[in-house]
Amino acid sequence: MARKLSTAQVTALTSIRENGHAGPAKSNTVTSLETAKLFRIVPSRTGGFDKFVLTRNGNVALDAAIAKSAPVAEVKAEAAPAAPVAPANPLADKTPLEIDTRAADLDAALYKLDALHGIHLRDIHLAVGDRVTRHGGRKGWSMSDEDAVAAAQVKAARTDLKPWDNDPTTSLTALAGIEAEMIANRAESDLIEAEYARRPWTRFVGVAGGHIHSGIWCMGGTIRPTTIRTWAPALSGLEIADAVAKLGPTLCTHCFPSAPVEWTQGVAKVDDSCSGSGRSEVQGTYRRGTPGWGTCQECRTGQSMTPRGYIRKHKTPK
Repeated sequence: MARKLSTAQVTALTSIRENGHAGPAKSNTVTSLETAKLFRIVPSRTGGFDKFVLTRNGNVALDAAIAKSAPVAEVKAEAAPAAPVAPANPLADKTPLEIDTRAADLDAALYKLDALHGIHLRDIHLAVGDRVTRHGGRKGWSMSDEDAVAAAQVKAARTDLKPWDNDPTTSLTALAGIEAEMIANRAESDLIEAEYARRPWTRFVGVAGGHIHSGIWCMGGTIRPTTIRTWAPALSGLEIADAVAKLGPTLCTHCFPSAPVEWTQGVAKVDDSCSGSGRSEVQGTYRRGTPGWGTCQECRTGQSMTPRGYIRKHKTPK
């Protein structure tokens, strides 16, 4: 059985119906903590009782409550929508060493993904019957990669494939997964480059058999998309002299235009070839063949001969 309303509750309900609040006519919002307790209004998630506006339907409900002397149901005040919060920058508190170590890992992973991508593309070309042909002196597939993938998708959709028909489904699935990983890889790399652009630091990135550059691209354009980069993250943020001491005087003159000449001249190659190279063999040791063979006059080891009859260049035995 419903509980009877007290005299104070009925008086307050009547006031709310007429004035919009329990008390003198001021506004149509409930702002009193006592009123909220009286009607058992549940506070919003922000902890306040304001912004609770009585609607037309609410007044009807109050009329019915007064007429029946029935308890008033609990009313929840809707919380104001939270303001959008900008995502925190996960790299803001990272050191250059930590950021560039991750960049180096991403590059290494990308090179592996690129190799796997090429393998599965090759399998797809073969699955659709494509063959390598010569185009203007260069070898290449007769179909483009896009056409080969499209043809493979058509073939994979067939239901009459035999076990020997070279079903490309596995390669297509693997290719899609690899491409998704490559996209995610470059997206994370872009975030790193954005942080580097926000607060630049010294970077030292080498290439196989080449110079040391100040970033992932060379100011002179010598680093291409296919170039394999070798990072030195342990030197990120340090002085140029530290990099030269560790990596050698092979700084790129485009990336480090103000570096001293001795830091850009490269490491002098040591000639460790035997002094008997380019000379004739020990008399009586020549053996005919393709190529000819003879004994070096200096190191006394057997070496191949040039067509002109001289010992080919070779290293001094240790």
